[in-house]
Amino acid sequence: MNRIYLILLMILILTNETYMLHSNAKDNEKFYVSVIPAEAGIQALDVWIPTFVGMTIRRGFSGETVLAEDNKNALLIAPDRIGSPGERIFIKVKLMAKSAFFPKPISGERIEFIVDGNPIGVSLTGGDGVAVREFIPKREGIYKINLRLAGRSGYSADEAYMIVACWKRTISIVLIDINTLSSEGFKKPDPAPDAKEVLEKISKGYKIILYASDKDQGLSEMRRWLKDHAFPETPIFSWQQGKIYEEVNNLISRGWRLKFGIGSSMKDIRAFSEANITPIIFLRDKDEIEKDLPGSTKKAGNWKEIERVISGSSTDS
Repeated sequence: MNRIYLILLMILILTNETYMLHSNAKDNEKFYVSVIPAEAGIQALDVWIPTFVGMTIRRGFSGETVLAEDNKNALLIAPDRIGSPGERIFIKVKLMAKSAFFPKPISGERIEFIVDGNPIGVSLTGGDGVAVREFIPKREGIYKINLRLAGRSGYSADEAYMIVACWKRTISIVLIDINTLSSEGFKKPDPAPDAKEVLEKISKGYKIILYASDKDQGLSEMRRWLKDHAFPETPIFSWQQGKIYEEVNNLISRGWRLKFGIGSSMKDIRAFSEANITPIIFLRDKDEIEKDLPGSTKKAGNWKEIERVISGSSTDS
């Protein structure tokens, strides 16, 4: 027990954060505590602290602080995909071992792919821990994909979930920083006023992609938060910091029509502007950023103002 408190004390010193703990941990059991620092906002990740201290600390997304048993020694990571009817889509899932400091890819494991409740096959993970399965959607809509370890394995991992959005390339897309959907950027994990209602209205004329400058491990927490607050189900793209230029241009090069980009950082707004996407900067304080904005930038202090900006433009869907 003393070693648990020692490592937690080290974390507190290094991060200057406060954690809620319970003292009912038993020897030789692994536990996790889900925490989110106030200043981290959307950047909170799922991070495993060395299991040799007898517990696993996991940075969450919802802001809750929980202590629970963690007997999984691996993690399945499955990013969302988008495609069009009749197009070959390669579903990818990565199997990683939870390790002391750096997650390691696991090769040679069988992964089962299940689409809307129907198994479509099993694939082996390669040296990079990635298993791939081809999928050709026949209709437009959202396909729900479950991925899990198949057969006997020395590893144990929770089932992964992802979606494949199947859209025609003639539709227009709105990119939205997931951080703008909550009040105060997830310092308070409540939805921003009118965010859900406005997203529902936008989705009637456009398709929506949510994005986060985060690692894939945080996707499950993001999904849980969105589901708990009844947001429309839509793809979430997890883009690591500094990659938004490349990711946006990759979507455009694949023939997708990106109409608006809603973000809260200058990096995102500049990326949208350079790609000829109408940028909308979400300013909780309208005086927060006034200079150096690209000339095409629209400003919005709340979701009702975002709705007015988008509704003022003709839809191309």
